[in-house]
Amino acid sequence: MDVQEAALVMVSENQLNLDGRELDQWAHQLGLGLTLFYGWKVFVDQVMY
Repeated sequence: MDVQEAALVMVSENQLNLDGRELDQWAHQLGLGLTLFYGWKVFVDQVMY
């Protein structure tokens, strides 16, 4: 499928922080880059950059 990058956008105010290191390790084993976004502002700021 040639997917190399993935993003997870979490917009719920009740979203708990995920274990980023564990998720990075999982994604790396699949050959993926992974970015976690907590909230719309962080996501939109990155997209607009």
